[in-house]
Amino acid sequence: MNQFNKENTILIYSKNELLIEQLKTIKSESDIEYYEVTKIEDFIAVPSFLIIVDSNLLNEKILEDFNQIVPYEQINELSIVLIGAPHLKLDSSIKKYTIIINEKLEGLDKIIMNKKDFIRQQSNRQSLMLQKYRRIINLYVSTLKNRQLDIDKYCEENQVTERTLRRDIKLLKDIYTDFHIYLNRSWTK
Repeated sequence: MNQFNKENTILIYSKNELLIEQLKTIKSESDIEYYEVTKIEDFIAVPSFLIIVDSNLLNEKILEDFNQIVPYEQINELSIVLIGAPHLKLDSSIKKYTIIINEKLEGLDKIIMNKKDFIRQQSNRQSLMLQKYRRIINLYVSTLKNRQLDIDKYCEENQVTERTLRRDIKLLKDIYTDFHIYLNRSWTK
């Protein structure tokens, strides 16, 4: 089995040829990959941001698998798209992840691209937050070793402004009341 990236993988459980054609077009225009589910267990085994299922193929085993998946997912990180109205009753925990579209697949491309954009934005936010946490931890650790900080050098190495450095220091002082640091010069305005 291939390596799957949750951020660009769509799982499909459908015999709808129009769906396959539409996904091929979307794939050629973006970095989205799709994987045709052959075993129900793939819903759990293969990470994805979108699951597309023909509602006429929906069965109790699939619903059971969805019930195993959704408790571990953020509501914004996964969507289940049903093609056509479901003939089985959906559990309320599954309903909040579910979008129902018609057999003509109207709006599917928009759903996919909006979901993909949202996932990309979330990933960018997480990356920025991780950078910030690392920067602040490194600042704290470096001050433990050497209480004096070269403002210009720090800002250049971390690609931040003096204002960001001031906020980082304030945050550390708020967290650690005994946090002290000596700057090699005074702040510029």
